[in-house]
Amino acid sequence: TYAVASLEQATVDYAKVEQRTKAGEPVEAVLVSAGPITALRQAYPNYFLDTQSFVTVMNLVIREVAEQRANKRLQRTAPRRRR
Repeated sequence: TYAVASLEQATVDYAKVEQRTKAGEPVEAVLVSAGPITALRQAYPNYFLDTQSFVTVMNLVIREVAEQRANKRLQRTAPRRRR
C-alpha cells in the first residue's frame, strides 16, 4: 500500500514486479488506485476472491428460473375454459 505522495515509488516497485513476471516467476503485478479498501473491493472483487456478488446474482437467476418454470407448470395444469 502506498500513499498518494508515494506514487513514483509505487510505479518503480510495480515495474520491478513486472520484470519478475516476465522472467516467469508466478507473481501478479497489480497497481490500482482507489479510495478506501471497500472501494477497491467493489471495483475488483475477483482480485480479493470475493464471490459474494457472483453468488448473489446466481441465486437471483436461479430463483427467477424456478419461478418461470412454476408459472409454466401452472399454466399447463390450469383448467381450460370452453367457449
